[in-house]
Amino acid sequence: MSAKRIGIILGAGLVILLVYALIDGGREPLRPVVEEIPVPDDAAG
Repeated sequence: MSAKRIGIILGAGLVILLVYALIDGGREPLRPVVEEIPVPDDAAG
């Protein structure tokens, strides 16, 4: 698989996840997942 094809697949996956999250009640379902990922304070702002 070429890098371009992998990028397209990853991009499509992200779009599907975002659309599913929006349909499933906004951003609330994503918050527990985001909280599990350690994020530096500089990036959070």
